[in-house]
Amino acid sequence: GDLWKAGGERGIYKTTDGGITWSRVLDAGADAGGTELVMDPTNNKVLYAASYQRRRSSWGMNGGGPNSGLWKSADAGRTWKPIFDDQPTGSIGDIAIAPSNPNVIYVGSGEGLQRPDLSTGDGMYKSTDGGATWTHLALREGQQIALIAVDPEDENRLYVAVLGHPYGPNEER
Repeated sequence: GDLWKAGGERGIYKTTDGGITWSRVLDAGADAGGTELVMDPTNNKVLYAASYQRRRSSWGMNGGGPNSGLWKSADAGRTWKPIFDDQPTGSIGDIAIAPSNPNVIYVGSGEGLQRPDLSTGDGMYKSTDGGATWTHLALREGQQIALIAVDPEDENRLYVAVLGHPYGPNEER
């Protein structure tokens, strides 16, 4: 959608005919767009999506509002529920599902794209119950986690791409 006003083609979209037609399945609000999307590798009806609210104006940018966060669908995108609202950050850099145990979900917080008006996060989160509850793991000062790779055989072994502080030195980079 247009960064300067509400609306537009923001959200999460689905096609069932190879891309000829599309329908929006997650509309997180007039100022929020979809930023990440993953599918459970063992159940194609279970989806996790991240949204981010932003609006530019002549004086700056308002980002990371109440429509930012993490959503879950258990019915192939027909309905969605927020599952990360109790966490102190709504900025999601990446989502990963453990291939060996799809109840284990990792979230890296903070936008994974360096730009002047980015929204930072506070590290890594893990859920062992399909997103019902979350535990903060580490990398609180990493600020931007762009990518998570989970070992296909060991749900506790993962690699993360941490961008770190966008404007200065950072030990967790």
